[in-house]
Amino acid sequence: MNLIADSLAAKIPAFTRRDAKLPGIRGKAFAITGMRRTGKTTFLWQCLSDRLASGDPRESLLLVNFEDERLAGMQSADLRLLIEEYFAMHPGFRDSRRIGLFLDEIQAVPGWEAFCRRVMDSEQVDLFLSGSSSKMLSREVASSMRGRAMEVRVHPFSFREFLRHSGAEPDRPFRSLAKAGRS
Repeated sequence: MNLIADSLAAKIPAFTRRDAKLPGIRGKAFAITGMRRTGKTTFLWQCLSDRLASGDPRESLLLVNFEDERLAGMQSADLRLLIEEYFAMHPGFRDSRRIGLFLDEIQAVPGWEAFCRRVMDSEQVDLFLSGSSSKMLSREVASSMRGRAMEVRVHPFSFREFLRHSGAEPDRPFRSLAKAGRS
């Protein structure tokens, strides 16, 4: 499947590091939620980048955006093909190492919840989910997983994140800055 090969070959886009943190709980999916245009997809890339920096090979980190027109009309039964094709490309990973599966805008696939629960139960997969739409609040991504997902809220930039994005973030806490630095 070209989509998988393209995803695995994709360069990590430049991003401004967000202050949102993943809870340190193993065995749970992470449901990245937040308002539209707050950086949920970017935060997925940040999580993927962090896994890469911790030593995970790039080919063990698959990010799929379900807004890709090649996936239009996908049904929950088709999601099985995604995981089977991935492991056909990387058979040495199945049952031998954990992979990171990042599913962006997953609500675009009706019935996605059952697939995600099955994959969590049957594969060595760390699952990262994001979703939003006018029909489904992004918070419902977490509740749809019936206790198997930890919600991570991504908010619009804080002032500190805005400064970071602008290249003007102070190198220490605000209170310890001299008055000229605070200004």
